[in-house]
Formats: sequence, C-alpha cells, structure tokens
Amino acid sequence: MKKLLFLLWGLITTQAVHSAEISYINYDGMNVIVIAGPIISGDARKFKEIARKIIDGKAVVFLNSQGGVAYEAINIGEYINKTSFVTVVAPYDECYSACAIIWSSSHNKVANLPYSIIGYHAIYNGYTGEQTGYANAKLGAVLSRWGYSDRAIEFMTFARPKEFNYLTKNNAARYGINYNELDFSKGNSNHTHYEQTAYDTVAGFYNALSVADGDLAAAYVIPEKRGVGPFNQKNIFKFYSSLQIPLEVQSITQISNNQFTVNYTFTATKTQCKGIATVNVVNRNGYYLIQSIKANC
Repeated sequence: MKKLLFLLWGLITTQAVHSAEISYINYDGMNVIVIAGPIISGDARKFKEIARKIIDGKAVVFLNSQGGVAYEAINIGEYINKTSFVTVVAPYDECYSACAIIWSSSHNKVANLPYSIIGYHAIYNGYTGEQTGYANAKLGAVLSRWGYSDRAIEFMTFARPKEFNYLTKNNAARYGINYNELDFSKGNSNHTHYEQTAYDTVAGFYNALSVADGDLAAAYVIPEKRGVGPFNQKNIFKFYSSLQIPLEVQSITQISNNQFTVNYTFTATKTQCKGIATVNVVNRNGYYLIQSIKANC
C-alpha cells in the first residue's frame, strides 16, 4: 500500500487527471480511471467498458464529482467492490452523494480527511425530489453486502436530499468506515480538479431541463439550494415532463465571469414561452455551480 500511495502522490502532482468525464490514464504503469463531473445515465456502462480492458485487474479510480444518478453509482460501485480497484478522493476535491457511494464501494479507499470532501445523504427520486424508501433500502442492502455496519449505513443514508453527512476522521473511526490516509501536506493537489467551464455548467443544467431530469439538473446547483423551489427535483420533473414541446435552448451568452443570459423556448399548453433567463454561477473549490436564476417564464 505504501508504494501505491507514493505513486498516487506522484499522479496528483502532475497535470494528468484533468477531465470532465470518465477517462483512462496509464501513469507509470498504473491504471487510472478518472470520474469527474456529474454522474449521468450511461456512466456505469462507460466505466465498465474501460475497466474490462484492464488486463491485470488493478486500477486506481479518482473521484471528483458533485453527484448525480444514484443507480449508475451503485452499478459502478458493485463492479468496483468485486475487484481490487482503489478509490481516491484527493484533498480539496469533492465527492457528494452518488460519488460517495462509488468511493465507499472499494476495499481500499484513499482520502485526506477533512480536506478530501466526502458527503453522504439519502437517495431521492429524480422524478419526485423526495426520499424513496425502496431505493434507500436497496442502497442499504448493497452497503451491507459491502461490509458496512448498520450504524455506518444509517450515517450514509440518513441526511435529507439537500443536506449532507460529511465524513471526518472521527466519524470514519466511529462508524468503521475504513480508509487509507494519505498526507498531501507537502504539495498542491489543485491539479486533480477537473476543468468544467462555467458555460459547461449552464449548458448542462439546461440540457437536463430539456429531458426533465431533476436528478441531473440538481447536480449542477449549489448543494444548499438543491431540492428547494425551482431547483426541487420533483418540480423540475413535473413541469418539464408535462410540456407539449420540450425546452430548447436557442443561445447561451456569457455576460461576465459568473453571469450568463440564456434564451430558450418551450410550449406548455398553446402558447410558446420565449424565455430569457439570467443565470449566476459561483466557483466552489474548482467547480462552477448554479447559484441563482431569474427568468421571465
């Protein structure tokens, strides 16, 4: 493990893991898979396609994601749990909800708490925006199969959708969430941050609206506003899935570093909305996330 941690340190201090998707890197003979950005439908398939090409069955999975589609994360986690893959959240990187499920799946987890930010909460239904008993029961069963205690599972699944239980050294020890601590104090880990522009965040959010995916849309919003008002997953699905003609973005114009104007159209009943929205984003530890939106319709 010490040799592996040394190689990880070498990787983290390079430019090698800049990404905004699932990608493969061979670093000094080590197989590295990077999962960066929102976890979306199809990512489990993409991950497995990459993983199955690794001949020796050994890989390190770097995670840097605000979360996304939980069932995709569970599928990725189930694959990792049956392998010797190592999961890593580097310091100052963030791994929320669905991402935290993936990190937890490995028998060999690496982090630098509290600088590696890992946040758990209950699974919510992307179509209703509410906690779903069935999905959380399934996640609980999966976590139990991965070897976690009832107390650890409660910690991982208790927080409401717009809240998080953050992993610390103390509660990791308390709940038996074992991991390998890696000291990054001598270096700068900013190189592990994926490069997703503010424009990409705004475009990704409106793409999620166009397919009425409240789960994915919420991954582009600051955590404290997820599940609230117009960012409520239930409201997003209910409104955008009922449109006669789906939302279509006409243009996205950057006004300043943190502000955009989005022009779009949709038809709810008989009248077409010609929407104009002012979207404000904020940079959170290398992530651009949506902070607020003002729109005419």
